[in-house]
Amino acid sequence: MQKAVPPPAAGLLNEEEADDGWVLLRSGGGTTSVTAPPAHGRPPRPPPLRGARSPATGGQFEPTPDDLVGRYLPARRALRCGDLPPQIHDADVYGAHHPAFLAKLHPPANAHRPDAWFFFVCRRRGLGGKRTAGPGAYRLAGESTSNPRAAWYCHSFRYHEDSPDASASRETEWRMDEYGDRDAGERDDGAAFEMVVCKVYQRMARL
Repeated sequence: MQKAVPPPAAGLLNEEEADDGWVLLRSGGGTTSVTAPPAHGRPPRPPPLRGARSPATGGQFEPTPDDLVGRYLPARRALRCGDLPPQIHDADVYGAHHPAFLAKLHPPANAHRPDAWFFFVCRRRGLGGKRTAGPGAYRLAGESTSNPRAAWYCHSFRYHEDSPDASASRETEWRMDEYGDRDAGERDDGAAFEMVVCKVYQRMARL
């Protein structure tokens, strides 16, 4: 007679890898927590926020690059969820979805002016000037821009819907600005991934 295997005790944790590659720890009591990532792997996913990621209500959310990189990125890396604004979502911008899909899935930064969305993105380093996303790709529109004395950088991209014939690639109205930590981007520490903040918007809607 086969002996039944009891469920894990409440104090024991089981490692579970989500579909997007993040690593979670689940206890026998059903509690989810975050484990440190393997060496040079993805940073951990933040724990679920109960009610904190609600749509933007009232007010204006107009963060400066210094806010995005100097304030919110360190808080996201350290998983200080209480210091993160609900208008910046976690999403795989360089994944399987068109930017229009992400815009429908997540509330905009300003509830009464749906023209821009902000996302924390864990991206692989060394992507060059192309960011694959859904049926197309973001392509670098120009040189990186920032104040040389600032700690942040910004890369501006235009979204193209690709086709089997590369010459038939069609530029769309979607744009994306990628903000990152200049020191982290230039540091050669062997890490395969880097956390950045992306602002996604449509060309005609940008102010």
